[in-house]
Amino acid sequence: MNNKPLVELVDVDHQSRSGDMIIRGATLQVRRGETVAIRGIARSGKTTLLRLLAGVVAPTRGMLRYGGGETRTECGIEGLFRSEGVAFLSQRPSYLLGLTALEHIMVGLFARGLRDESLVKTMAARGLAESNATRMSSILLCELSPGNRRLVLVAEALALDSSLVFVDEGYGASIGTLVSPRRTLVIASSTDVAVPVDRTFAIDRHGIVHVLEPEVAPHSNAPNATEAA
Repeated sequence: MNNKPLVELVDVDHQSRSGDMIIRGATLQVRRGETVAIRGIARSGKTTLLRLLAGVVAPTRGMLRYGGGETRTECGIEGLFRSEGVAFLSQRPSYLLGLTALEHIMVGLFARGLRDESLVKTMAARGLAESNATRMSSILLCELSPGNRRLVLVAEALALDSSLVFVDEGYGASIGTLVSPRRTLVIASSTDVAVPVDRTFAIDRHGIVHVLEPEVAPHSNAPNATEAA
C-alpha cells in the first residue's frame, strides 16, 4: 500500500442547508490501496463525510486535496474521476428499471465516454462475472430485489475497473468482490464492515471525526470505533 495520500480533507466543516454543523474540523487522508471504514450512529454524518471525500459536495470550510492538488468545489474532483475511474455507490441509487442488468451496466459505461459497443458489452459481462452475478445479466432490474440491484452497481464498478470506490450503506457482503490491492475503498457503515479495513474514521455525536489506526481498530471491530461514534 502506498502511504501517499490519494484524497485528503484539511480542517473541513460541513453544514446542512438549515445551518446545522454535520462535520467539524475534519483532517484526514485516504491512502492509495487501503480500505477505510466510516463508522457512526444513524444520522451522524457518515454519508456526508463519504460525499465530501468523493467531491460530490463541497465543504463549508476547509480544503479537499487529491493527487497533490487542491480544490474547494465538487467540480475540481473531475480530474481524479477520470484518472482513477472513480465509482460512487449511493445509498439511494437511481436505476433504469426497464433495462436488463447487462444493459444497465453498458449504459453506465457509455456515460463514462466509452463508445465501442462490443468492448462495452465485454466489460459489462466481465463485471457481472467478477461480482458473481452473471445469472442476472438478462433479467430486468424491475424484477430484481433491492439487494441484487445494488449488486449490479458493484458489477458496474468492477466492469470499469475502478481504482477508487466510495460505498454508502446498504451493500453488505456484496462489496467483498471489490477488495483488491489495486483498489482504494471507502465504506460508510453503521455496523461492522463486511471486509477487513486498514483504518476507521469514527464520527462522534458532535460531528468530530476520529481516525482510528489498525492497532486501535483492527478490521473495524474494535469497540472504541462504536463508542467514539
